[in-house]
Amino acid sequence: MADLTYDFRPVDSSFLETAPTIYQCICTTPLPRADVWKAFSGAETWPDWFPQCDRIAYEGKMPPGVGTVRRSWFGDVIFEETMLIWEEGSRWGYRIDKANLKIAEAQLELTEFEDLPDGGTRVIWTMASEPTDQLNHFAADKTVSFEDFMKDMLDTALSQLAQTLRSEAQP
Repeated sequence: MADLTYDFRPVDSSFLETAPTIYQCICTTPLPRADVWKAFSGAETWPDWFPQCDRIAYEGKMPPGVGTVRRSWFGDVIFEETMLIWEEGSRWGYRIDKANLKIAEAQLELTEFEDLPDGGTRVIWTMASEPTDQLNHFAADKTVSFEDFMKDMLDTALSQLAQTLRSEAQP
């Protein structure tokens, strides 16, 4: 395993309002909120549907919740995160504690899930960050804004999640 040599500054949920840079994207999916929540809050299926994700693992007592440590592997980058927000079925958020690439001095991500009248789900992804020049590491097209990159990634993730769930439902 790569050495997690970079420590990020610890922040709490107030960083969502005080961070020097706040990115947000909103996407929708026809999937019901319970299915979207299960996929996001779980660990096992992320590589099946989330772009560039190789693995997600929770550490410590289960089920996961506030205080749980999560490790995520995205290509050559590994993150150690602490769950700070866990409101079953509606929102969860984590702070990055360590990584092998210093994408930010401090970073907190929040994902919210809202029911749509047609039975689908609105997903709101907020990233509060004090970014370094390495934040754009994941974007293949460096000319696209980071916020547009996030939206494209979330749209792709939700589309691939719908495909994954449809294929699992096939007899």
